[in-house]
Order: sequence, then C-alpha cells, then structure tokens
Amino acid sequence: MNKIAIVDIDDTLADMRSMICEALNEHCDKDLHWSKWNTLRVEELYGISYHDFFDLLKRDSIIERMRPHDESAEFMRNLKHAGFHVTLLTARAWHPESREVTVRWLGEHGIVYDNLVVCDVEHDKSGIVDCLYNGAEFTVDDSATHCRSYVKNQNIKNVFVYNMPWNKCDVLDNSRTKRINNLNEIIELL
Repeated sequence: MNKIAIVDIDDTLADMRSMICEALNEHCDKDLHWSKWNTLRVEELYGISYHDFFDLLKRDSIIERMRPHDESAEFMRNLKHAGFHVTLLTARAWHPESREVTVRWLGEHGIVYDNLVVCDVEHDKSGIVDCLYNGAEFTVDDSATHCRSYVKNQNIKNVFVYNMPWNKCDVLDNSRTKRINNLNEIIELL
C-alpha cells in the first residue's frame, strides 16, 4: 500500500478561524481577534455554551463558506503525485450533513483525496488512524489534543502541527513534532 497521509481540514487545509471569529464577535458583541485565542475552546473565550457554539457554526454556514489556504489544492496534488494515500480526517460530526457538505466543498475547491473520515470533536483521531491503517507516514492537524495523541502513537512516523495560537504548548515542541506555517513545508521536510 502507498504511504499514508492523514490531513485535517478545519484550520489546516482551510481558514475556518476567520469566519468563526467574525461570527462569534458579532453574536457575542466582542472584538477578539483569533490570534489571541489561547485555546480551541472558544466557547470559554466568548461565554457561550458548547451547544450554542455549534449552532452558530451551522447557522452561519461556516464549513460551507470557508476558504482553503492558498496552497491546499497544490499540496494535496503533490501528495498524490508523491505516492501518498491521503485520508482527510475531520471532526465535523456536529454538522448534520457534514459528509455531504465536505465532499461538495472539496470538489468546489479542487482538493483531491482518497478517503474522507468524519468523526466527533471528542473522538481520538489517533485511534481512528489505528483502526484504518497499520500506521501513517505523517499526520497534520491544528488541534493540540489530536496532535498530543498522534505523538503518543508509535505507528505514526511524523506529526506536523499547523502552527496556531491555540496549540502553543511544551508537549508539542519535541522531536516527534514539527511546526509548520504552510502545508508545502511538509513536502520539503519529508
């Protein structure tokens, strides 16, 4: 089998943060820029419930309207050209039509992939990788929680952390992780 690549979508392949920030600021009457988010638990930063946060994401059609990072389509084509089997692993199960919306969005933006797995926000992505494959050449994600789990998984060779304000923590700055600011850095580092 090809080398396995596990790629997150939200705030890894695409800029979800800008749209979430705009929606939260408007809904909560705040003026907090996403660059000040020191946690992914934005409901704590904005004083709204977990349920209300996801309702806001659905109401404002965030995953339908967000934009991919400039390099995302090219990066995915380069992975495929390099012989990778690419699985998109995204925690979007909170959306009632997550799979359909995601497939449509990927097609609209010319993003190629082999497999799409949609899980719940609280699921252990590392465990999902173990259920699907005997390991992975690399994973890339912006979530500190998911990256910590990937680091502990000896079947995952490289863990790339998409550098964001909310994933600054010592446990992710080690020999098993590499911080990136652009997806194309992964191609250069492999």
